[in-house]
Amino acid sequence: MWLSEYDVDIRCVRLRPYSLNGNILVDIQQVLPLPEATAYQVQIKKKAAEERQAKESGADWTHYDLHIGQQVIPNLGKRHLFLHVFKVLAAQGVTPQQIMQNFPDRKLLAVEGEVGAEEFRKRAAALRTSTGNPVDLHRYFIEDGALIAVGGRTYAVSKMWSKDWLPTLDALLASHQKSGIWYERSTDDRGELNQ
Repeated sequence: MWLSEYDVDIRCVRLRPYSLNGNILVDIQQVLPLPEATAYQVQIKKKAAEERQAKESGADWTHYDLHIGQQVIPNLGKRHLFLHVFKVLAAQGVTPQQIMQNFPDRKLLAVEGEVGAEEFRKRAAALRTSTGNPVDLHRYFIEDGALIAVGGRTYAVSKMWSKDWLPTLDALLASHQKSGIWYERSTDDRGELNQ
């Protein structure tokens, strides 16, 4: 069973020949691993494959506690961490252009007018990517509480953030130290399991 964890399919079988009406029949029975252990082996193989895939994909499910002055918003995945930071900075008067100075344009989706979620969806449906395809609205926070309306425009923050963007977020916060915003890795163990 140990070898099967490493995708080595090895078995021990017993062959018993029998004679029946002048014909030779062979009874083949698997001895090792026991047939009862098959379900267990399948589970072990599946778990090992999932662990290998997680290591290879580089997925990072770390969660963070966001500090805004004396307030703490605990256990945020990266997507919610970026959303809250952008919203708080905008509420403190930092313009979307200042926020996005070091991020690509695709990380913030904008429509004309300060609108709610329903109108935002309608207007954003007409937008196109640089390749001419419709914008995938599922990749943005477009709920009423998540939109940022400022300066005659409404903005939706991307949900697509990897750990590679954290240094850029750090630089943004360093350039706005007076905002009182900082974050740290969450001590809540649940953050390792879900996002």
